[in-house]
Amino acid sequence: MGAILTSFFSYLVKWIVYPAKYIAGIFAGSFDALGYYANLILAKLLNPLFDLVSAALDAAGIPAMATAFNSAFQGPLGYFAGYLLLPQGIAAIITAYFIRFAIRRLPFLG
Repeated sequence: MGAILTSFFSYLVKWIVYPAKYIAGIFAGSFDALGYYANLILAKLLNPLFDLVSAALDAAGIPAMATAFNSAFQGPLGYFAGYLLLPQGIAAIITAYFIRFAIRRLPFLG
C-alpha cells in the first residue's frame, strides 16, 4: 500500500510541477521580451539626445580642456594626484554639485 501511495503522490507532484514550470517559463520569456523591447525603444529615443549632448560638448571644447588638464599632471605631481585619487575626487564633487542642482529644481523636493 505504501508503494502505491508513494507512486501516486510522486506522479501527482510531477503532474503539478510540469505545468507550473511551463507557465513560469512563459512569464519569464514574456518579461525578457518586454525588457528587450523597452531597452530597444529607449535606445532609439535617447540616442539622438546623446548625440546632441556629445556634439555640444565637442563644440564647447571640453575634450581639448580635459586633455590640457590631464597633461598638466605629469611627473611627480601626476603620481601623487593618482595616488591620492584626485581625479576621482574631483569627479565625485562635480557630480554631487550637479545632483544638488538638479534636486533643487524639483518642485516637490526643492
